[in-house]
Amino acid sequence: MDRASLSEALASVAAQSYPAIEVVLVNAKGAVHADVGPLCGRFPIRLINSCDSLARSAAANVGLTQARGDFLIFLDDDDLMDADHIASLVTTLASAPHCKAAFSGTRVTDAAGATVGVYDHVYSQAQLLIGNFLPIHAVLFSRELVESGCRFDTTLDTYEDWDFWLQIAQHTAFAPTGGVTAVYRSFLGDSGMSRAEDRPLQRQRRSLVWRKWWPVWGVENVDLLASGLERAMEDKQRESEELRKAFDEEVAKNSQLHHGIAGLQRLVGEQAQQVARLDHTVAELRAALAGLHVSLADRDRAIAVRDVQINALNTSIQDILTSTSWRWSAPIRHVGRAVDAIRRKVRAAGLLAHLSVQFLRRDSVVTQIRRVCHFVVQEGWSGIKQRLAQRAPAAATEHPVSTQGLDASPLPRSERHNHQPLSSIDTDKYEVFFFDVFDTAIIRLFEKPVDLFKHMGHTSRVAKFESLRIQQERTTREKHSTRRDVKLAEIYRGFFGADLGAEIAAELTFCAAHPDTLAFYADLVSKGKKIYFVSDMYLDRETIAAILHKNGFKQYEDIFVSSEDDLIKGDGSRFAWLKTSLPGSVGRAIHIGDNHVSDWVQPRQHGYDAFQYLESIEFYRHDDFLFSKAPHLVAQDSLGVSFTLGMFRYWKSGFLDSKPSYWRQFGFFYGGALVAAFCAFVNSTLRTRQLSTSRVFFLARDGDIMSQVCRLLYPELDAVYVWASRRCMSFPSLRTMQPSDDEDMIKLFTTPIGITCADDVMERLGYDDLPELKAALSDLEARGLLDSEPDILRCLVDHKDTLLPKARAERDTLLHYLDAVNFFGDSDIVIADVGWGGTIQNALVKLMKESGSGDQRLHGIYMGVSDGVAHQDFKTGFLFQGDRSRFVGFLNLIELITSSPKDGVMRVAQQDGSFVPVGVKQTADEASRQSIAAEIQTGILEFAQIVKDKKIGALDFFQPADFEALFGALQEHPSEEDVAHLGGVRHAMTLGSHFGEQVLNKKG
Repeated sequence: MDRASLSEALASVAAQSYPAIEVVLVNAKGAVHADVGPLCGRFPIRLINSCDSLARSAAANVGLTQARGDFLIFLDDDDLMDADHIASLVTTLASAPHCKAAFSGTRVTDAAGATVGVYDHVYSQAQLLIGNFLPIHAVLFSRELVESGCRFDTTLDTYEDWDFWLQIAQHTAFAPTGGVTAVYRSFLGDSGMSRAEDRPLQRQRRSLVWRKWWPVWGVENVDLLASGLERAMEDKQRESEELRKAFDEEVAKNSQLHHGIAGLQRLVGEQAQQVARLDHTVAELRAALAGLHVSLADRDRAIAVRDVQINALNTSIQDILTSTSWRWSAPIRHVGRAVDAIRRKVRAAGLLAHLSVQFLRRDSVVTQIRRVCHFVVQEGWSGIKQRLAQRAPAAATEHPVSTQGLDASPLPRSERHNHQPLSSIDTDKYEVFFFDVFDTAIIRLFEKPVDLFKHMGHTSRVAKFESLRIQQERTTREKHSTRRDVKLAEIYRGFFGADLGAEIAAELTFCAAHPDTLAFYADLVSKGKKIYFVSDMYLDRETIAAILHKNGFKQYEDIFVSSEDDLIKGDGSRFAWLKTSLPGSVGRAIHIGDNHVSDWVQPRQHGYDAFQYLESIEFYRHDDFLFSKAPHLVAQDSLGVSFTLGMFRYWKSGFLDSKPSYWRQFGFFYGGALVAAFCAFVNSTLRTRQLSTSRVFFLARDGDIMSQVCRLLYPELDAVYVWASRRCMSFPSLRTMQPSDDEDMIKLFTTPIGITCADDVMERLGYDDLPELKAALSDLEARGLLDSEPDILRCLVDHKDTLLPKARAERDTLLHYLDAVNFFGDSDIVIADVGWGGTIQNALVKLMKESGSGDQRLHGIYMGVSDGVAHQDFKTGFLFQGDRSRFVGFLNLIELITSSPKDGVMRVAQQDGSFVPVGVKQTADEASRQSIAAEIQTGILEFAQIVKDKKIGALDFFQPADFEALFGALQEHPSEEDVAHLGGVRHAMTLGSHFGEQVLNKKG
């Protein structure tokens, strides 16, 4: 068609290695064709012109007629041949005398010359009946076939080559060369038969060929087609099996590689940590060595001064001992020592007498003897030992100083001398303010900045990601050692499997405005001051601008970032540049930042005023709530502890003019993460267990704060707070008061722990209209038998005829109440509570059987579940499941954290058609505890609100070990304020109002 590609096609012919070739060029366009000369390389060429334009079939037939050679081959003007193409076809035909046609493979190329596909099929006549797999320039055929009548069908506009091959196939088979020596340039074709979008047209044109051949295809061809399809299916199946086998082998190899890579990653991470620790240790040792040199010099001077003082004192003492007045006063000193000894003996005798009187006041000697005899007869010496062990905790609380109480940490609180608040800056003195970004304007909600990488590793499930990320940055900085800083994109270049976008997203999530700085900044904006942000950071300017904007820093002149221009504050290059870029700024500007060198020394050396802000580590050392625990907690390699510390710093920094109460801080720091992480655990458990409900019933009273946090963080859950205390559920579940039916429930009422009189037992039962039972209990009290659980049990069983009707009445009302709150609405019922034994769940199981709801499944999700509890398969613990040894010393503390300012629930009653809780007896201890609980809840809810506002997401990165570390720091390193506040709170271990247990004892 005289296209530009013709010259390339002819060049490929001219390059053929076969020596005898005649080139016949058919001008199919019908107009004047460009002159091609007499030769195509070393081969003669004839141009065959036509008056009219010719279709492809007609042009091909002209070529067949004009060609003189014994073998013929076609070449479109947009296709090419390799140099040995024709030679290999001729050789193949010579070696296959039974064949009159040979074909080669053909590669398909794009505009850049890259191979995008290959036609290289094994010849199959059956396959040829289905469709064409032989490009027109891939086949060399004998002239004999033309003489036998093979011609191109001029009625076909497309697939004319396929039809021609079908004609040839009636006379001969096709012999393959085994090589790929033809080139099909599909991007130059204009037939539309190679584009996916022309599939309907292709099917239409293909059907024309089939309709032509169908009448002449006999049974042999159909059988051939069927056999070919069967072989193709067998080949595909065999190929599929081979591929599957190869795939399985590759999977096995890949698994081994993954294990190897994981091992290498762990090794790299451990080595990186080791290097970091060694670097840190070297730096500490150097600093310590320098300090020791100074200390040694100071010590030598102090020793010299002390020697002079000691000599002077020795001289003075010798003068005194040899003086006359010392000898005369000797008798007086002897008398003084004797008086002191007598005073100590009198004080001890008085204490013994006081204790004896107190002992005899309680009971007469006869009663005491009778009690001892009764214990020996009823319980034996082992029973007496057990009773003494039960009484020990209560006895311990009678003394203001206990050996089990906390000891204040000897670590003194550091006084803040060198750091002033931002408000101390005279803003009228300056027109320009430079702000450092991280740890000054912006706080990361982690104590350690690298813990951002640890969180990324948690969310991406990549082990030791933080070590890999640190190592990657170290390697990048070594690679660009001639520069002062690097870019985040450079760090991630070649960081296999890591996502740069994930780090930017994490920074945006966990960065928050420093409240003090934000308030100061807002005042500067209102005064029209010029504000610049300056950061030594690998993050790009756009990301830092997004962090600032998200956190309220929206108005400023500019942001200067070291990763953008390779200028840093640390070596002063940034401040030298600022002096040049902002002429006249020296004397009118102040720089504000937390780093002593970068933000204090360097700006001052370049003439700028500077204000050193409080460094993050200094915050923890100075904070009146954390200072004693801070060194222990900062040393923890814990993502959860780091987040808790970072959150506390952010929250506490917001109290600019006032200080939060101790219990509010306690609630935020110890309770915020605990309750929020537990709610995340509840939500996760519902999803992973695929339970048929989204409703969770939080049990009174510990469930009060849990339900509030759950509603705040997980509004998709239906968090319901129900009046379901131990007393409220256990008493209605009593059926016969026999051990075989009610053993677990009745023990709550008969345990002598916390019982000092008959009224204590009556208070547990919750009724004051049982005079006969009250009299029987008073008789036990008079005989000194309220320490005996069997005696209390016999007394209650003797009066079961008055107790069981009350239990049945409570049960009926309770079941109606539970039905009213839709407790039985789902096949899976989920309750949440602080836990340990799951007594309330046990009682609910009994009540459900009593009500005919036994087919429903009751699941309990708890802070912790002890070992050997009933219905263990339906109880799930967050901090521990079975073995509670790590948290046994913190159980009372956790119950204090989850306590509620609401009144305790004795039972549920119906009043004017509504259900109301009947409260327990109010005592001074209970009122104090409720007041404390209100403050704790305030702190917990403030923690949860920050998590929600900052869109932190699920706190599923918290582990039980994190809370073990938090509580352990309080137990081992309490401040005097901790000891005073925790020592003033008591915990009730049993039903009733006996607050006899300490909240937290010292370790061991």
